[in-house]
Amino acid sequence: MFIIKKPKYLNAKEVAVLTKFIRKESIRHIVIPKNSKYLLAQSLGSHINGKIIEIDIYNGNWKSNLYKLVRGLSNY
Repeated sequence: MFIIKKPKYLNAKEVAVLTKFIRKESIRHIVIPKNSKYLLAQSLGSHINGKIIEIDIYNGNWKSNLYKLVRGLSNY
């Protein structure tokens, strides 16, 4: 599982490795924090024909967040 905590730019080699991993593991959804820049997620999503799901991870209402995440994952 790839988790990027700090915003950073990936070089071409890292993108190729990440795309290969995504295809190998049959990942079809990319989860990103709400209101973040999603250029990398958009690029990866277009390479794998995937869906981008924005979740507000800092919202105190965890039940609502979980429901939105599951609904986003199941509507593909």
